[in-house]
Amino acid sequence: GANTPKGLSSMPIRILLFDEVDQAPLSASKQGDPVTMAIKRTQRYYNRFIAMISTPTHKNFSRIETAFNESSQNHYYIPCPDCGHMQVLIFDNVRWEKKNGAASPETAYYQCNNCPARLNDLDINIGVREGKWIPSQPNIKKNKSFHGWELYAPDSTMSAIAEAFLLAKGNY
Repeated sequence: GANTPKGLSSMPIRILLFDEVDQAPLSASKQGDPVTMAIKRTQRYYNRFIAMISTPTHKNFSRIETAFNESSQNHYYIPCPDCGHMQVLIFDNVRWEKKNGAASPETAYYQCNNCPARLNDLDINIGVREGKWIPSQPNIKKNKSFHGWELYAPDSTMSAIAEAFLLAKGNY
């Protein structure tokens, strides 16, 4: 556990998994950063594996953002079913209509970056099966990173994503 120095220094580990690393405390007692302490536990192994998974928290003050920026920065590209343009899925391209002046998340669609096509959930799921990871920093070989978000998941829907966004913003 990240909260107790004893738990972080008790034994060497070959495989280290951080889940929600941005939620870890900045310090574990007087011994310092728990993430750094845990990583030191892997140094004995030539074949160590360290994975960090997290939602970024604060821009320019995020462990996961820093780790991503110091690595290969892989993004997943999917093709548009109409024009074939390969694109990374971004939230700004999830759009929905208004009915009677109110947001209507059940009408959500994905706007292609390259053409007027409006992709539905099936288009996205097919695109994910046909897509590929492309690194932004291909010369960085040692540290690999992968960026993804909810829309890439096969059980997600754009209407659910739009509704959650609108509820969080108080606009629904």
